[in-house]
Amino acid sequence: MTRIPQPHVLHHVARVVVLLVGLGWMMGSNAQAQADSQSRSERKAEERRMKDAAKAEKKAMKEFEKNYKELQERHYKHQQTGREKNLIVPEGSSSRTKRRNSNHEKGNVRKRMRKGQQKARRHRDGRTVSWWQRLSVRRSWKKH
Repeated sequence: MTRIPQPHVLHHVARVVVLLVGLGWMMGSNAQAQADSQSRSERKAEERRMKDAAKAEKKAMKEFEKNYKELQERHYKHQQTGREKNLIVPEGSSSRTKRRNSNHEKGNVRKRMRKGQQKARRHRDGRTVSWWQRLSVRRSWKKH
């Protein structure tokens, strides 16, 4: 169920938006005046610096994401599965026990990570039924 914001909240939001637009316009006109005073070579050097900074930031972000994913995979690989806790592996493990434990192997890290993500998403908002709905249902049980 979506909530409709109160009119006074919308009024404050509108004022903030107008303020931000005004500031943006003033900054833009200031930047234009500064750009006019610069020579072509200075402008090109500034553009190059901006481009290099953006490139470096993008590269750093990519490296961070790569490291984060590696860290996550390492974490999941070292987790002990429920099967591993309860299973005492016999000396010569048969194909039957291998088949039974195939879903819990360390090899399928991505699959386990995905399952964990899905569960987290499912439980993200807590209960799906609000407290008053549960209460009304329980009260209806007592009537019968």
